[in-house]
Amino acid sequence: MICGADDFGYDMVENEAYFFVSEDMRMAEERKREQLADLEKRFPFKKGQEHPSIIHAVEDIGSILYKQKKLSEAEPFYRRALSWYESRYGQTAPEALIRGNNLAVLLKQRNKYAEAEKLYRKAIGGQSLVLGANHADTLQTVSNLAVLLRGMGPTRAAEAETYFRRVLTGREADLGEGHPATLQALTNLASFLGDQDARETEAETLHRRTLARWEAHYGPAHPGTLHAAANLAFFLDNVLKREDDETENLYRRVVTGYCEQLGENHRSTIKANENLERYVQQRQQEQAGSSSEEARQCASSRSDQERARLGAGDIESVVWCLA
Repeated sequence: MICGADDFGYDMVENEAYFFVSEDMRMAEERKREQLADLEKRFPFKKGQEHPSIIHAVEDIGSILYKQKKLSEAEPFYRRALSWYESRYGQTAPEALIRGNNLAVLLKQRNKYAEAEKLYRKAIGGQSLVLGANHADTLQTVSNLAVLLRGMGPTRAAEAETYFRRVLTGREADLGEGHPATLQALTNLASFLGDQDARETEAETLHRRTLARWEAHYGPAHPGTLHAAANLAFFLDNVLKREDDETENLYRRVVTGYCEQLGENHRSTIKANENLERYVQQRQQEQAGSSSEEARQCASSRSDQERARLGAGDIESVVWCLA
């Protein structure tokens, strides 16, 4: 099965949060490479006819390299795995289609959009035929294609929107409006619309609907609810450029909730706190600027009145003298 937005495994989705490098990862990569070399010696093979344990090691290495953002190194491992699954099970087999989706995700990260698009469309065609158009795996690949098209610029925006809406409709029909996958689809559509000209009102409506559904189905303190609140705050702040109490209170709610749910040292908490501090400072500067401007205008108005009064007195004096 293709993973959801918060999962990671062989079945990949668009999520750069999984890129990280650690000593454990480097050690794991080294061990897996040694294991692969050993397996290839133990099980002599022709290309496309490798022992399954060899391909499992190939996929492990590809996944480890992807997590370390070694994308150019990971690509040959993904291609090798896809080729093997297609040869063994057929090009339309779910096992092969999953690997095609995985390779497309990687290629998208490498800006190889044209090939990634072909792989996504091939996977969608096969998944729709074998699994059904509204199957969870099919819709996840459709969502990945929508993300790809969104990144290809305004000329592909209309097509991207069609796919974002297709995913949302399918999720609602199959899972219901309160399922996390449905709410993620709603978030994706809202985020997309927020980037389009003159679509901000609809985007705001969808962000608010997402938050309301999270609250209704999972409660105000659920991490998903807090994430929806963070998305709405960010939209009000950065897209609509609002300087108001609602936006600040949303930021504060997210910080408080993340501290309680995740801890103050969690990266999400730290990022939320940075957003809050930036926004508060931004509002203070704006308010200080407004106060200064009001004071300047007030002083200017008083000066104008004084000049008018003095000017009128001068004229009267002149007139009096002439009289």
